[in-house]
Amino acid sequence: MDDIATIGHNNPPSDQALLQAFLVDKTAGLRQRYEELLAASDRIPATCEDDETAGKLGDMVKLISACHKSFEGQRVSEKEPYLTLSRTVDGFFKKFTENLDTAKKKVSRPLEMYLKRKEDERRSAAMEAARLQREKADRLEREAAELAQANMAKASEETLKEAVRVEEQAIKSDKLAEANPAELARTRGDYGSLATLRTVWVGEIVDKSAVDLDALRPFMSEDVLQKLVNAAVKAGFRDLRGVKIYQQSTAQVR
Repeated sequence: MDDIATIGHNNPPSDQALLQAFLVDKTAGLRQRYEELLAASDRIPATCEDDETAGKLGDMVKLISACHKSFEGQRVSEKEPYLTLSRTVDGFFKKFTENLDTAKKKVSRPLEMYLKRKEDERRSAAMEAARLQREKADRLEREAAELAQANMAKASEETLKEAVRVEEQAIKSDKLAEANPAELARTRGDYGSLATLRTVWVGEIVDKSAVDLDALRPFMSEDVLQKLVNAAVKAGFRDLRGVKIYQQSTAQVR
């Protein structure tokens, strides 16, 4: 919506408003032809019963197509300078952003390797700690049983409590060993950065002919399926389950 001018409003028209006014002025003749064709199209008969009427309709289609082509040609012509300017802006900034992306990857590579190594070390350490703690808990349970047989009830009870405590430590170590990479590997920088590992599942096609399309079917949008159908029909398929394949004729005016 255009801004409404108020008292004291001295702002010049925006570039968008100036361009809009320029286009309105430049296409005055073409827009008049457009209005005439739309009005004429509203007066055409609902049905065509003879060659004379068909000829007139064909002429009308040709005139409308020519007007459409003129609008499209002028659109492309008027837009080209702006596209050139847009490409110039993109080109100017692209070299900076691409070089920064390259630098980011270069810096991230050793960081990623370190974080992965840190994850592996902490996971392995947690697994080893759980193993040793469980062995200790088992040993303490055996000692508690031996003390109980020796009628040393109090010592047996204390040893059994220690066995339970060590077993709880083993359970915590197990949980740490099963933690996600982001929990096991993280570092902070002096300027507030927090580096962790982000893990995602990735699917990479290694054999197109072996891909299970039935399994992927629920994830195919209707647009994707339609494109596949169009490609198959264009390639010569005339029988596809769930697809109606037929010839369609449309009027073509040259």
